[in-house]
Amino acid sequence: MARHFDSEGARKYDHRIRKVMPGYEVLHGLARSLLRLDLKERAHLLIVGAGTGMEVVHLGPVLGSVSFAAVNIMREWLRAILSGLV
Repeated sequence: MARHFDSEGARKYDHRIRKVMPGYEVLHGLARSLLRLDLKERAHLLIVGAGTGMEVVHLGPVLGSVSFAAVNIMREWLRAILSGLV
């Protein structure tokens, strides 16, 4: 497996993305605000291409009654999320 798709790659991605993509955190805040306005109380969200799961990390606490399903082709990254490595 390519090095950038393993658990260490997932950790590095979360640190690097904030440097190379200005507004990364702002996008999550915008999504949070829009979803709070439009979601029903017991909504289900599917995150496709979940990467390291930052959508769930940022949205979960404020959308408490919403359930999430995260899908990613990089199995190691999902394992990193579940094991708390990221």
